[in-house]
Amino acid sequence: MNRLRSVLHLTIVLALAHCLGLGAALAEDGPVRFDGHSVVRVHLQTEDDLRFMLGVSDDPWAERLGVGVLDFRVAPDRMDDLRASGLEFEVLIEDVQTLIDDERERLNTRHLRAWFDDYRTNAEVSDYVDTLVNDFPHIATRHHVGTSIQGREIYAIRITGSGDDSGRRALLYTGGQHAREWVSISTSMYIADRFVRDYGADSRTTDLLDATIVYIIPVVNPDGYEFTWTTQRLWRKNRRNNPGSSFFGVDLNRNWGYEWGGQGSSGATWSDIYRGAAPFSEPETAAVRDFTLARDNIAAHVDIHSYSQLVLSPWGYTQTDVAPDACHLDGLAQEMADEIFSVHQKPYFAGPAGASLYVASGIGPDWFYGERNIYAWTFELRDTGQFGFILPATEILPTGEETLAAVLHLGESVAYADRVRFEGPDGPGESVAPSVNAPVSFDARAILGATLDDSTVTLHARVDGGAYVGATMLETSPGVFAGTLPAGACGQVIEYFVTAATTMGDTASFPADAPVNVFTLPVLDPDGPCLIPGDANGDGVVDFADLNIVLNQFGLTGAPGELQGDLNGDGAVGFADLNIVLSNFGAGG
Repeated sequence: MNRLRSVLHLTIVLALAHCLGLGAALAEDGPVRFDGHSVVRVHLQTEDDLRFMLGVSDDPWAERLGVGVLDFRVAPDRMDDLRASGLEFEVLIEDVQTLIDDERERLNTRHLRAWFDDYRTNAEVSDYVDTLVNDFPHIATRHHVGTSIQGREIYAIRITGSGDDSGRRALLYTGGQHAREWVSISTSMYIADRFVRDYGADSRTTDLLDATIVYIIPVVNPDGYEFTWTTQRLWRKNRRNNPGSSFFGVDLNRNWGYEWGGQGSSGATWSDIYRGAAPFSEPETAAVRDFTLARDNIAAHVDIHSYSQLVLSPWGYTQTDVAPDACHLDGLAQEMADEIFSVHQKPYFAGPAGASLYVASGIGPDWFYGERNIYAWTFELRDTGQFGFILPATEILPTGEETLAAVLHLGESVAYADRVRFEGPDGPGESVAPSVNAPVSFDARAILGATLDDSTVTLHARVDGGAYVGATMLETSPGVFAGTLPAGACGQVIEYFVTAATTMGDTASFPADAPVNVFTLPVLDPDGPCLIPGDANGDGVVDFADLNIVLNQFGLTGAPGELQGDLNGDGAVGFADLNIVLSNFGAGG
């Protein structure tokens, strides 16, 4: 009951804060101003601390809401309340409006500067996509993705090398889901620009584009982005006029259909993390979803945001559940963070979003990975709070350069990776008894957007260097495939490996370089050492000592097994036993 009361109290405080503040106002009659507003970084120890801050500020600049270190925009008339609270805080930005005014003044002359020396409107971004397509028609095309709620086009640029691209894997990059994160759009366009201009001039880019297709959707939220230019620089959501509410907008990055509606999203229309009335209720997210569903070759996705300098892998919706491919997703996240650092020595933190940072349900990367089996990450670009969303234009190029390094590494990792992930083997142990058909199983699943063809999961096995024989494995539980190894005689070795294919025709082996390297299983007698045929004295080698035993007992008879030289067990030492020794002479050791 106390927990319910706490939640209700928090909801009421949030509602009052947003109703009294500017965060979700309708204002359409002129630019919203933030004179004297500061951005502060507050250290919150308890839920009471959080409730207090949400009463002081209507605009958290952090993605999450919880105990920890969070950034807030605070109006000047509430700074005394913050100082009196005793909460530990630091001021990141003294006056938000000063940054906005400086930015506006600079933007008035942006046409005098090179394209990536300043931020660009949605119309200018669209025109630049057309420029790239017109200048590089052999590798770039424009694609219609969908239409926003206010009727603006959502568009993509498709880039790939020359030649037949029918079998190429694709990577998708999206920017501008959150309207105020301008550098995410500039960075998306920088990636597009470098790909088309470096193709044929840079061997690394050329090789990558000859092996993959790159799709870039630079502005997922064109209405919200336009609104940040005309009216409210710090607007985050889209521009839906929510029925029955005086508050506009849905947070597109809480509107995706995987684990929609959970922790880290809100059902309140005034909230900056309002998830919408239903999964994919917004035409913007539905358009990107449908664009993806129409292209089953998409293998990886990066959703580009700002700020905080992070590379985040699934899951976002939970702090406890671990993604099936966590080691690979987290490993690639760290590798991309390392690539970013190598360019301008900007450190990026890498790890799973929910477990290492904050819980956010209904986000794009969770849908791509959880619903479509596509490897996916969130990039949170520069900076770490000095300027936040109002990042100076001088940061555009270095941010693009370091992000491009991560994108190139990801593309190379995806282009040539197996699309089937194996684990195992399970079942046979370290050895098998003679004449036993040992059971063996493997875990097998498709990754990178592929679907496993269950009928192709095949166990290949042989005994003592013979020919490999393949047999289809049976799926005994989701993703677990079982088979049976051939029987062998004591002292022999069983070798085996497994292969599988996706419905798209990708094939993979496990071990990856099989049959050069394979799994091995010795056949051993559980009651004692295996006897080599001809080893009369049991010392592990067939030599003159064994030959002498047979010759010394030649012609003698007795009960089977009584005479040491009776190697074939027929009760007599004769030429048959002599031939066994001679045929295996030198064996063992």
